[in-house]
Amino acid sequence: MEQITIRLNDMEDVKREIDNCQRKAVTSVVELGYILRKADDAELFREAGYSSIFKFAEAEYGWNQSQTSRFMDINREFSEGGYSTVLQERYMGYGQAKLSEMLTLPDNIREELNPDMKREDIREVKREMKEAAEVEKEVNFAAKVTLESTDNNFLTDSIELLLGSKEFETRMESLWPYIKTAAVGGKVDIESVAVTVSGTGFGFTRAGAYMYFFKNEDIRITKGQEKKSYGYDDFVQAAVALKNPSGMTLEEWYEEVFGRQLPKEEPPEEKPEKKNPKKPEKKKEVKKPVAEREMVNESQEKEEPECEGQTELSSFAEKEKIEYEKEDNKNETSLTENDSDGSGNESERKVAPAHQEPETEVLESGGCEVCSGRIPMKANDGEFRITVKRSGLARIERGIYHAILELNYCPRCGEELGK
Repeated sequence: MEQITIRLNDMEDVKREIDNCQRKAVTSVVELGYILRKADDAELFREAGYSSIFKFAEAEYGWNQSQTSRFMDINREFSEGGYSTVLQERYMGYGQAKLSEMLTLPDNIREELNPDMKREDIREVKREMKEAAEVEKEVNFAAKVTLESTDNNFLTDSIELLLGSKEFETRMESLWPYIKTAAVGGKVDIESVAVTVSGTGFGFTRAGAYMYFFKNEDIRITKGQEKKSYGYDDFVQAAVALKNPSGMTLEEWYEEVFGRQLPKEEPPEEKPEKKNPKKPEKKKEVKKPVAEREMVNESQEKEEPECEGQTELSSFAEKEKIEYEKEDNKNETSLTENDSDGSGNESERKVAPAHQEPETEVLESGGCEVCSGRIPMKANDGEFRITVKRSGLARIERGIYHAILELNYCPRCGEELGK
């Protein structure tokens, strides 16, 4: 016997093959149901000493009464003519599980379903149908008491319930342009309306006692055993009939019709990523170096360490000799000023605190931001910074060290200073 090879690479393959097996099994189930019904009608089970077909099936095959009844009911509801071994063509493609779910659905609902629906979708239809039946009882009772009449137009009777449902809250913004167009007698793109309403070409929902099945070509509405079909142009016109939208925004129209504001879809909250808490690292205490002043010989220039990214001032302006600050900055200490301890020996220099900034002149006009005193100029690595005044007086800083310079030209824009 030739062995059949089935390739299963992922769960999609698994589902597909199981569905195929179930479809093949349906034919066998229809035949099985036919055999059981024949044996039951002719009471052939008595020949084996059983009192019913259910006792026979349980004793011989281990099927309980519910399983046996289901086989027989599937044959009764879905076979050709209701009593044969052949499955009706419109139910081809359904598995046994789906047909079992459809047993309790009326024929006008069954014909709106399709084999691509999941079993849970069919169960949802059953739940909605049950709720619709309950609402219909209440509506029918109220109509008898109040003697209300209806034009028996399922769409116009329930359009307010339908558009006001939670499911349509998110669709109203897409539907609004078509409703506005229809209100002024414009041509509405019916296919676009169908896609907006039905989404993927098929969908269903409930509004009160009415069940809506959205197809590509039309909308089919059932109420009890009755069913009617409407085009998507009828759908749009029914929406316009609720309230003429001329001169209104969607929000205004929605509030007028439904008495509440159109809920706005809020973006989902971003959940912060969970990070593994790390133990705080102990900061190493860094001892600050003691600032020392070195004596500078006027004949020798102090050699400064080169820092990567350091700005070379000589490329912007000429070198100037370091001098004392002027009278208005006597509180600053010059690099060439010597402090004496009274014994004639030179001692360590006192350094002005690094946080003290020279007063800068912010001029109303003239110069760039640097030579106008608005911002200091910094080296690329942030190691050095220089603050310039329009007078040409400049302060250069590096850490706790600073010096006072006189510049003839601005190191940023090159404009002449001290004019």
